[in-house]
Amino acid sequence: GATLGGAGSINADVINNVNAEGPKAIAYDVEFLQRTKPQEDTALINAVAKAGPNKVVLADSQPNERGESGVFGGEDLLDQIGARGGNSQIGEDADGVRRRVPYEVGGLETFPIVAAEVASGEEITTEDMGGPTAWIDYAGGPGTYPSLPFSRALNGSFEPGTFKDKIVVIGASLPSLKDIAP
Repeated sequence: GATLGGAGSINADVINNVNAEGPKAIAYDVEFLQRTKPQEDTALINAVAKAGPNKVVLADSQPNERGESGVFGGEDLLDQIGARGGNSQIGEDADGVRRRVPYEVGGLETFPIVAAEVASGEEITTEDMGGPTAWIDYAGGPGTYPSLPFSRALNGSFEPGTFKDKIVVIGASLPSLKDIAP
């Protein structure tokens, strides 16, 4: 995931706007591992807490040696506000193509697995996946899933019901950040 420091209140506004629509899950593929301005950090943490328990998944590419997320300072605060961290480093094959998703990396469940658990309300196990990795079931190429510019989510410039009952993934879409991959 991308790292975006210092814009906590902007990200809080996006979470609040999306959550008001009633999504199944908000998967925020931006890392919040460093403290920024206390007021902005507090706004972001409060927005995640307000979204409700088991609603928001936050990206973390650097779990500690015990496989714990460092988002917002660590698992204790994530547990308090009902959010979950997921490892955003799912890797790729030697030829640069992503064909499989691992269950966990560095002891932390991967971001897509946690997002699926949050959206479904069900725990996913390696047995459910048929092993430590599973094939990615690609539904289609670019444009298969609708997208919306961040600015429109921030400003509330979207049709009512846009995010209702959806898994909403928020993050960068830059090839240089490997957020778009073959």
